[in-house]
Amino acid sequence: MVVECTLTVCGASRADVGYSNAPDSEDEMEPAKAAYSDALKRAAVGFGVGRWLYEG
Repeated sequence: MVVECTLTVCGASRADVGYSNAPDSEDEMEPAKAAYSDALKRAAVGFGVGRWLYEG
């Protein structure tokens, strides 16, 4: 499953896509939730959310 998410903050938009953790696996209990969460996090990175995690 693939989900596209667009975040808009103060008129600026960032978009990205998210994927379920294991799209072909029967172990994936909530593939839609995983894909939405992944897309939201990836779009937020476009605004610098969590950037401090990667700065050394």
